[in-house]
Amino acid sequence: MENVYAVGTTKIPTYGDLPNIYGKSYDSTFNSIVEIDNIYYEDTIITKLGNNLTVLAQTLLGSEYRDMGEKIALDSYGNIYVSGTVSDHDNDIAPNFPVTEGVYDTTFNRESYQKNGITKDIFVSKFNNYLTDLLASTLLGSVKSDSFSSMVIGSDEILITGSAGARDFPLLTSIQGEVSPENFANTTYISKFNSDLTNLMESTSIGNRDATFAAKDITTIDN
Repeated sequence: MENVYAVGTTKIPTYGDLPNIYGKSYDSTFNSIVEIDNIYYEDTIITKLGNNLTVLAQTLLGSEYRDMGEKIALDSYGNIYVSGTVSDHDNDIAPNFPVTEGVYDTTFNRESYQKNGITKDIFVSKFNNYLTDLLASTLLGSVKSDSFSSMVIGSDEILITGSAGARDFPLLTSIQGEVSPENFANTTYISKFNSDLTNLMESTSIGNRDATFAAKDITTIDN
């Protein structure tokens, strides 16, 4: 068995450095704020294990609010990609999620203020194999809440899918079927980035006025 890679969330603050035999982890600091009665939001946590399931490396990734790492994959060079959603809170402050210079989108997408509402964006982040360096990290989304379902690594490209929250979700190709505003929140998007996350290469939606399609997984096959 080769190395094992896992992604998920943690509500428990980490004290001191996370285990990493390669050096200092990218982020050992729990980023989420403390709410009433010490209730924490989640950070994403990424773990690399050896073939005997001992922890070789770990890192946190997140903002001061809720960050949900949901999918992990490796490219042919051993770089680690994680994807999921990052949320704001019921206030006028956007989350300070880690993004890197030159990527497709460094700004959290939201309306200026949504009372009693939470907005979600999708994130895609790329680490080196040792989880010591964040190589690239981008956001993607509309001004409403967008969901994430799956990610797949192709040949120097990253594909993600989920449900778009509003009609301003970034689309580069024409919508497949006319989608009414009230149904768009359940319309599937499929978006493709280059491997450095600097370019949204393709992005389309699937759905129509009377029915919606919510993709749960995505894969590729060589032609």
